[in-house]
Amino acid sequence: MLVIKDFIKKYNEQLVLDIQELSVAPGIYWVKGYNGAGKTSFFRSISGIIPCKGSVEIDGVNLRRDATAYRRLINYAEAEPVLPAFLTGFELIAFYVDSKGGDMKAADELINYFGIKGFVQNPIGTYSSGMLKKLSVLLAFIGQPKIILLDEPLITIEDTFLPKIYALVKQWHEEKKSTFLISSHQPLDYERIGHYKTLQLADKTFTCIG
Repeated sequence: MLVIKDFIKKYNEQLVLDIQELSVAPGIYWVKGYNGAGKTSFFRSISGIIPCKGSVEIDGVNLRRDATAYRRLINYAEAEPVLPAFLTGFELIAFYVDSKGGDMKAADELINYFGIKGFVQNPIGTYSSGMLKKLSVLLAFIGQPKIILLDEPLITIEDTFLPKIYALVKQWHEEKKSTFLISSHQPLDYERIGHYKTLQLADKTFTCIG
């Protein structure tokens, strides 16, 4: 379970998020909010990329007190990924396997599943935006994360690939018990993903619906 208390995120003196208490039970969640509401800031904060005030824990592991163990429990795919251009996709995947406690056999299966075998050995700086997005989403499934954050995973990628993302989310939730927080400006496909709840972001805090 993700438990957040006394969470504050500001940029300079501008308040972006003020979450007094939020408990996210295992499940699949559609993170909903208008542009600029703070969805990406929330994802980047709880993934440990940018600092925030307050307490953030996953199954009792605290982001501030045990950052290394915490980061193994949460993976994040950004809406507009910026990845090191000088590395190949395969080199970055291998780095994630090492740092997240994954294994290369599972990573190779993901490479085939995502259909990136044809370019994964090329430098990331040569990738199109769609290729970058596929690699970023793939990296979110490396290791054994308790929570996976997907920021706008349904854009930039061709429509024919979307069923594969839905299928992978559903499989990991059912078999590995991973919790998903998925931001999207369109509702998730209930027929493909199954039951999900909504985390509505408004007035700088969250309300759980459903």
